[in-house]
Amino acid sequence: METKSQKNGGAILVIEKEFDAPLQSVFNALSDPNALSQWWGPDGYRMSVTKFDFSPKGLCLFKMENHEHTMWARFIYHRIISPELLEFVLSFSDEHGRITRAPFFENWPLEIMNAITLKSINGKTVLTNTCFPVNASAEEIFSFNENKASMSGGMSSSMDKLTKLLSEK
Repeated sequence: METKSQKNGGAILVIEKEFDAPLQSVFNALSDPNALSQWWGPDGYRMSVTKFDFSPKGLCLFKMENHEHTMWARFIYHRIISPELLEFVLSFSDEHGRITRAPFFENWPLEIMNAITLKSINGKTVLTNTCFPVNASAEEIFSFNENKASMSGGMSSSMDKLTKLLSEK
């Protein structure tokens, strides 16, 4: 039997973060567009959600901008099991939600699956995000593997912003 790891050349990134917040609060920050806009995305960018359908096959379309750049991206939601699982495919897009190439890393995968699990442990919540390219070419898989450190840094920055958001509530 072939695993996901074998199908995508072992291109998997796992980010884990513990939050001093209840499970439902962390899930709410993933499932509410106002909360999401406060923590998702790279440092120095303001995120605004323009479409939000939090349901399987639903679309979250958002814009990330700073004084120099504007980037569009989208989530297409897959499985949602509140408050413990959220799966979505992340892609860069245009303002209409049509998939585009990332504005960095020439051969970045067009689609990245994110499988987020949440577990309550001793009153805290552990979030694990497992990311991997889907429908990717060999060049895209190579790019993903070569740039894991950059992606990890960006996701860690987002997790730090989520920590701050949760501590303010």
